[in-house]
Amino acid sequence: MSLVRAVPLIAALALAACNTLETATAPAPAAPVNPNASVATLDIPFGEPCGAELSAYKSVMDNDLRTGHVNKPVYDKVINELRPAVAACQAARSYEAIALMNATKRRFGYPVPQGEGPVRRRDLAGGT
Repeated sequence: MSLVRAVPLIAALALAACNTLETATAPAPAAPVNPNASVATLDIPFGEPCGAELSAYKSVMDNDLRTGHVNKPVYDKVINELRPAVAACQAARSYEAIALMNATKRRFGYPVPQGEGPVRRRDLAGGT
């Protein structure tokens, strides 16, 4: 078979392979177990560096409650532990707020970022 005839054949086979892959369906995302769950309200200040981190963690917790990854009593404990962190953030004590939040994350098994950051030089729960 000449090279001129082989190229269209190879291209046709490649396209056929792509078409068969496209017909495979991905699994549908899991629907929230508790989509109407009552989530807590925290007055997180967004002008402080700690505000974004606290807000992100609260969003994770809200989502975990809605999807059933945590139950309501555990969610309530986490939110109650975050209240002092929110108060420290409101008082412009970002270092303290993030340290308190990271300690809560550790207690409940959530990952804590490692490394240097504007307010994460060290945290109270982790030492120096």
